[in-house]
Amino acid sequence: MNEPGGADGTTWPTLGTGASIWQDFPTIPGHTYQLRFACNEDGAGETQIGVSWDTNQLGIAVVPTTEPYWHWDTYFTTASNTTSRVTFLNIAGTSAMDAFSVVDVTAPPAIVLQPTSISSIAGGSATFFVGVTGTAPLSYQWFFGGSPMSGQTNTELVLSSLTSAQAGKYQLVVTNVYGTATSQVASLGVDAPVSATILSQPYGDTIPVGGYFNLTVVAGGDPPLTYQWFQDGQPVAGATNSNLMLTNVQTTNAGTYTVQVTNQSSVVWSLPATLVVDASAAGGGVVNFRNQHFFSGVTNVSVPIFDVDGLTLLNGSGYFAQLYAGPSLDLLRPAGEPTPFQTGVNAGYFVPQTITLANVVPGSNAVLQVCAWDGTYGTSYEQARATGGKFGKSGILQVPAGGGDSPAVTLEGFQSFNLQGGLPFFQVGKVSFLQLQPPNTIVWSLQGQSNSIYLVEKSIRSQETIWHPFLVLTNVTGTVTFTDTNSGSTMVWYRARILD
Repeated sequence: MNEPGGADGTTWPTLGTGASIWQDFPTIPGHTYQLRFACNEDGAGETQIGVSWDTNQLGIAVVPTTEPYWHWDTYFTTASNTTSRVTFLNIAGTSAMDAFSVVDVTAPPAIVLQPTSISSIAGGSATFFVGVTGTAPLSYQWFFGGSPMSGQTNTELVLSSLTSAQAGKYQLVVTNVYGTATSQVASLGVDAPVSATILSQPYGDTIPVGGYFNLTVVAGGDPPLTYQWFQDGQPVAGATNSNLMLTNVQTTNAGTYTVQVTNQSSVVWSLPATLVVDASAAGGGVVNFRNQHFFSGVTNVSVPIFDVDGLTLLNGSGYFAQLYAGPSLDLLRPAGEPTPFQTGVNAGYFVPQTITLANVVPGSNAVLQVCAWDGTYGTSYEQARATGGKFGKSGILQVPAGGGDSPAVTLEGFQSFNLQGGLPFFQVGKVSFLQLQPPNTIVWSLQGQSNSIYLVEKSIRSQETIWHPFLVLTNVTGTVTFTDTNSGSTMVWYRARILD
């Protein structure tokens, strides 16, 4: 198999004539191993690489000058010792070498990546994945509640159109002719809200005059759901959808926005989202939004994005990436339109864009992040995440923005990531009574996902069920407490949901 660029997408050693490299590996005597590597003649004529296992030469890999890309070679051998040495000797020419692997092909199955407990919303999706090694052919069988699942015979288990009946414990059993391996049990929680529930909160921003901003909320609960947006407490005429799009923003659009979501049994209010319209705001910073470069001088020349297994490249227009950018972390917002992924040899790389940032001045600090998702689960990252679809995001990058007299800044330091399927298991936090402190203070416990932020909502049940934002909590250890005062004359309810 040939492919352009580095065989693993990063760096590789180059061997001159007579040079050699070697590596010792722990091995099991009597087991057969597959040795695989890539080599490439470096423009100095035909390359010949001698391949040895301990003191035995396995063969000579020949890369002719007519083969311009990476050439793969594979050898098989049986180990005699508990430690074996692989040696590569460049006999002729100059060769680049890459992507070395030594695999036991007489190995029983082994679980190298356990499934994790996750949650999702009713009607949404969830994905379990197990990483497995072992000699092919491997057979897979997923179990739910201890019983085999019909037709679920892959390393990946995708559950869609979820119902409460699918909540429970899942496990994968892997077999080959050499043995069996059983994964850990992973739990799935299915959140099936009856009352109106906000799954993804709107957020504000600072926008220059003439700019564009889209306020969006993702909600769940028994249908039908209705929406009404408010600006500074007053209803916005005609703003009765899940998003409020503001084009050609003017100073009159500045203010604090909230949205009210209603169904037959309840009402819920969003967190406030403050929009600042700055007539003097100066933007114009430029980002070269791409994760593949064909020219030198750029760190991480090719940095693909993968599916949940960490191996399959995102491929085609069904997957999207979007740049999130801002002058600071708290103002990190979508910048530019979502862009699809390419196909074929360019799978894993999204269609590049040049994006001008409305609120980052050229040369000033820009905070960047790349988000990606499976478009099957929504038209935005937030929607895909809220419904438990496949989504993922990069680490935070901080670079000086391009523009002006400088070229567009690249995603310097960007690193590969893979999608995940499903939400943290404690997407919905568990609120429990702890104690009553005189005269009328109640201490509550919130159990949830560690190192996560939760929104606690409150409803006073004296009239209809109306949920209001009450408190935003940072849950560092998995359990955090909060207090509230109550005269005891009314019934008060609390609920908590994770904030991304």
